[in-house]
Amino acid sequence: MKTKRALICSHYMPQPDVDSYSRRLFHFVGFLREAGWEVACVARSPKGVEQCSHLLADQGVTVAAGFAEHEENVRLAATSARYDIAILGFWNFAEPLIRILRAVSPVTRLIVDSGDLHFLRTARRILRDAPARLDLLDAEFANETAREIGVYAAADAVLAVSHKERDLIGDLIAAPHRVHVVPDCEDLAASSVPFAERRGMFFVGNFEHSPNVEAVRFLCDEVLPHIDPKLLAAHPIYIAGSNLTDEVRAIAACWPTVRMLGWVPSVVPYFEQVRVSLLPVLHGAGTKRKLIQALSTGTPTVSTSIGAEGFDVRDEEDALVADDPFRFAVGIARLLTDVALWNRLAAQGRDRIQREHSASVARERLFAAIAAAGRPRAVARDSRVAVSITDPTIPFVGLSPECGIRRSGGLAPREISVVIPTRNRAALLDESLASLAAQTASGRFEVIVVSDGSTDDTSAICDRWAEHMPLVLVESPTAGISVAKNIGVDAASAPLLLFFDDDDVADPDLVTRHLEMHRLYPLEHVAVLGYTDWSPRLEVTEVMRFVTEVGCYLFGYPHLRHGQTYDYRFFWGGRSSCKRSLLVRAGGFRPEFTFGSEDIEAGFRICRMLGRERQPRPAADPATPAAVERVGMVVVYDSLARQHVIRPLTYDEFCQRCERQGRSQWQFASFYDDPRAAEWCGTVDARRRWGEVRDRLPAQVARVRELEAGLEQAVGEHDALITELHPLYYATFDAFKLKGIIEAAGIQGAAT
Repeated sequence: MKTKRALICSHYMPQPDVDSYSRRLFHFVGFLREAGWEVACVARSPKGVEQCSHLLADQGVTVAAGFAEHEENVRLAATSARYDIAILGFWNFAEPLIRILRAVSPVTRLIVDSGDLHFLRTARRILRDAPARLDLLDAEFANETAREIGVYAAADAVLAVSHKERDLIGDLIAAPHRVHVVPDCEDLAASSVPFAERRGMFFVGNFEHSPNVEAVRFLCDEVLPHIDPKLLAAHPIYIAGSNLTDEVRAIAACWPTVRMLGWVPSVVPYFEQVRVSLLPVLHGAGTKRKLIQALSTGTPTVSTSIGAEGFDVRDEEDALVADDPFRFAVGIARLLTDVALWNRLAAQGRDRIQREHSASVARERLFAAIAAAGRPRAVARDSRVAVSITDPTIPFVGLSPECGIRRSGGLAPREISVVIPTRNRAALLDESLASLAAQTASGRFEVIVVSDGSTDDTSAICDRWAEHMPLVLVESPTAGISVAKNIGVDAASAPLLLFFDDDDVADPDLVTRHLEMHRLYPLEHVAVLGYTDWSPRLEVTEVMRFVTEVGCYLFGYPHLRHGQTYDYRFFWGGRSSCKRSLLVRAGGFRPEFTFGSEDIEAGFRICRMLGRERQPRPAADPATPAAVERVGMVVVYDSLARQHVIRPLTYDEFCQRCERQGRSQWQFASFYDDPRAAEWCGTVDARRRWGEVRDRLPAQVARVRELEAGLEQAVGEHDALITELHPLYYATFDAFKLKGIIEAAGIQGAAT
């Protein structure tokens, strides 16, 4: 069964003890994890991440946070894995993220959690006690309200905390079926402390939220003067909450019985010990968690109408509700002194709140909303999107219904996925997997083997090695290197990808080296190139030495320096790693490539994408060669990330390889009207150059075979043979590439 994934994006990281909304999301994380979902969280603010990260990590949740990088963090998360849903907290944070997520992850259902209705709270703040004027709700308010409603309308589903706000949102977006009540919840035990043993009153609120500051001022300036000082002396008022400022402390400076606590690890002990909970909130929206907590613990509450809004709470039956300061003070005095009233409200208030605000109710409502979200909604192109997220002609295509998947190693998050495309090389693959099973980075990576139509023992080999490391086998119909790689990318669960050839073996610290380099270079557009040579067990023939060390047709390591940076032309397949998000955003590998060039073309396309994204607007043509040169993929070379080819190579095999490479290079060049692509691919004036070498090629090939035979038999002077042989290698390999280019172009006369 496919594991479902959820992405949660908000201002603060979901945590239980900072503010009510963070606690709400923390409960959502718990519900999803209990149901077997994988969850990732991205917060705009890094505040509290260090303190709460262990709570989320213990649940197997990945986290990312940072003010400046928030939207990029969301983009990276959404392109590193395929998410079934994204829960976006509050409309103003959801607004830019909807555009990003629709572009980079169109299969993800977007659920906006309203938390409370901002436009409703703002209107109440402006209009409460205001003079009768027509211009109080200005153009700024109108604009923000329209944007908020627009966000709800653009979502696949909207969550509301109360039936009242659900109905209002549903009416405004003309789609009540897409709005669902998921209440805040608390599962708190009733306090065992009786009336006679309780002392004091309690108010809690996050003072970054202005209604809570206003509530303290209302309490101290207007309510407390009505209460007998002796009663206040016997029952101090404790005020707790995060972001308690000197300004808020000053409000209560003249009241010695008001104790300003600031942040506390848990509010529950206060609710359990005090006699009365206070909720003097004058404006706002949504529902107040402090009322749920108070009534759940059996602590009677005096609240304003706004404080009790959204709850099925009855005045004089479940709580006392009063809006003017005198009646609010009367309610406090009654609950502090009337034991019968206190006991009745404690019992009835707890019973009433548990009906709608238990964890079981919230959990059921959340999953009902997810199920009702249906398919992601189509979104028209938005002119306000500043960049083109991906090349629309290269959509990323990965796993298909024809693919069969077997996964081992559990669902623990991995740091890097090693992708190995293969076809009918079971014996070689066996050695490759053995070297990966012996890596020092054990537990930090997974292996994705994509069997591209194999008919040999590939499946059995993978099953055997799956007992020793996390391994995913994807069996697909034969389609070629690019499709196989894309399938592997799609099946990968890690944010980093290492492409590995099925005829290579790795040094024990290969994966560790790639991980370390990405730690040092975390920017999305930085890839890492490792070192490859021939296995020591092979006899390195002259042609093998030539293609790697002299002509550098296969690799060009003699020209590279450890730790240096290079451009997209060094994004060599089978020995490079990159950020998954970058590759997916660019569309992955072009499926037209069945052999060769798919890696460099992908790097070239990434450069074009980055040029579009990062060039200031307006731009004449952000995809010009100049843009590709200025902003592009960076490849860092690590000579200590080593792997070794275990399959020998003959001259005839490499000639065939060059011909196939030529066909791929023609494909590459044909995709772009760009001289840089044509230059790298060698397609410039190809017909004339082929005409010049075609007739000489058969004789040159024959002479190469003679010289190689002479080397094997040690006939004649070795150096003299090499002196003649190397120019012929150059000539014939280049000619076979031209032959492939001409054949792919369909030009007559291509045959030798």
